[in-house]
Amino acid sequence: MTRPLRDVSLSGVTLEILKAVDAVGRDGEISPGFCGKAFQAVPVGDGGPHIRTRATVGGAGDGH
Repeated sequence: MTRPLRDVSLSGVTLEILKAVDAVGRDGEISPGFCGKAFQAVPVGDGGPHIRTRATVGGAGDGH
């Protein structure tokens, strides 16, 4: 691979993909937020560092 990919989907078993991680970046960030409805808010967060893993990659795009 010569460049990072965007707008892709990973195909496989989640734990197998995570086991195949062989590099983790130092750029991890977590974005805090809340999820819920009708006064039932639960704190949530998402994010993390860039990773490199062996996986089958697919998705739609412009071919670049």
